[in-house]
Amino acid sequence: MKDVEPFVLASRAEQVMYVEDLKHKDWQVAIKINPRDFYDMNAGSSVDNVEAYLQSVVCNTQSGDGDNNFDLVRTDMSAAIVDAPLSQVLRDNNVHDDGDDDGDEEELDLM
Repeated sequence: MKDVEPFVLASRAEQVMYVEDLKHKDWQVAIKINPRDFYDMNAGSSVDNVEAYLQSVVCNTQSGDGDNNFDLVRTDMSAAIVDAPLSQVLRDNNVHDDGDDDGDEEELDLM
């Protein structure tokens, strides 16, 4: 009889759990289990045999060729040209940004 080696290679070890046998009350059965988050990436079909998945792209946008001619220049207000940087305009008008973008907008009267 060979000597019993007390060590096992990690590549040869398998995780099992012991459950009581229903027919023989004094016996226990070893059931092989996989640890959580363990995936055998080599099992199953090869990557070469898998067909690539291509999701079809559906666009429900309207083209700009219709009768939607919008005037992009406002004619109901006089133009105001501001040469100052935005930070200076905000500082001069005592507008403080608290970083809260909840939709409340303060109106600036630049005239």
